[in-house]
Amino acid sequence: MKKEAKILPVISEKSRNLSTSQNTYVFKIFPPDLNKVEIKSLIEKKFNVKVREVRVINYSKRKRGRTKILNVRPRFKKAYVKLEQGYSISIFE
Repeated sequence: MKKEAKILPVISEKSRNLSTSQNTYVFKIFPPDLNKVEIKSLIEKKFNVKVREVRVINYSKRKRGRTKILNVRPRFKKAYVKLEQGYSISIFE
């Protein structure tokens, strides 16, 4: 497992609705090389919950800007984590 893994919660209207209705939480994962098993174990250790399912979306590096100075959005991975019944993460409440 990677030592420098970071899990950042995505707080938005959609993620709040998912957390209340479907017990699914959204996270940005750095580095994006982590697989589903590693993401599952990281979240279980960090938040002391049981994870039922992990779905991931890979976002590629993208150049932005219309001027001579271009901005680059780095690549990242977004994970939708569904928890077992009875568990919740207090960050989203």
